Amino acid sequence: EKQYNFIGESPAIKEIKTFLEKLSHRPDVSILLTGESGVGKEVAARYLHEKGERKDKPFQAVHLSAIPKHLLESTLFGHLKGSFTDAKTNQTGEFQKANGGILFLDEIGEINQNIQIKLLRFLEDRKITPVGGNPIQLDIQIVSATNKNLKEEVENGNFREDLYHRINQFPIEIPPLRERKEDLLLLLEHYLLTEQESIDSLTQEVYDIFLDYHWRGNVRELVNTVKSICLKKDMLELDKIDISILPINIINRNLQQDNEITLKVNNASSPVSWKSKTAFNELNAIENALGNSRNKEAAAEVLGLNLDKLRYKVRKYLKSDPELFEHFPEICKSYKIKN
Repeated sequence: EKQYNFIGESPAIKEIKTFLEKLSHRPDVSILLTGESGVGKEVAARYLHEKGERKDKPFQAVHLSAIPKHLLESTLFGHLKGSFTDAKTNQTGEFQKANGGILFLDEIGEINQNIQIKLLRFLEDRKITPVGGNPIQLDIQIVSATNKNLKEEVENGNFREDLYHRINQFPIEIPPLRERKEDLLLLLEHYLLTEQESIDSLTQEVYDIFLDYHWRGNVRELVNTVKSICLKKDMLELDKIDISILPINIINRNLQQDNEITLKVNNASSPVSWKSKTAFNELNAIENALGNSRNKEAAAEVLGLNLDKLRYKVRKYLKSDPELFEHFPEICKSYKIKN
């Protein structure tokens, strides 16, 4: 299916694809996919499914945190009619539905001790017991995924150590999007094409912002952003995807990116993000004008502004980029800004 394309040519992704292709012929091995939310763990699991000898068998994806805790056991293992109050009919569980194929257990770190024990039993003897029923032998490859640190969960007593070792026979970590910029362009092109647009639809400014942006939500955030901007371009009948239709969170969060704003007075290194660069340059000009003038009126004149405009600029950047002001003592003194 198109939406499950495992796109990426970076060394890390190429290596992961090679591992998955080999593991697809080792259905006895339990795989643990780790990585931040939105990196494409399910896409990787589906890639494993489609490359191997189980490709014509079921692929069942279960998002464990989305299932109410009290329904989890019967959802996974099934139940017989009358086995508890609301059991009006027999229910086949996700394990049974996946028989012969792959069961993808997303957010494995969310399951309680009771479900952990039952999963461990299955991994030991390949049998499940539906609620109110008898044991059933199954043939399934288990692929688990988590964005939690399971080792820490084990140390904190939230996750069984024996289960951790069983699901973690072959761990694969999928790197975040910001660490594989060469894949970002491929993904961006792919999802723009899906929306009948192309890279040429982006203005240079938007293109640069996309490459600079941190993508905390990874591929999922990229997909949602592309859908949103293509829809807005269409509805507003614009020729290009320009900055006016970028989601506000991308513009705002571009200012707060980890390790990106490294403004140090001693070397005056400038920030990476385009919007902070503008703020920094303007504030720097105001700082110099204030430092070289006898008062604010004279500084405003040097900058070709009136006093109101000057005050407006300072206020605007104090609101959008407060962290920059520690580098501008003259501005802070003139406008009584406490850092």
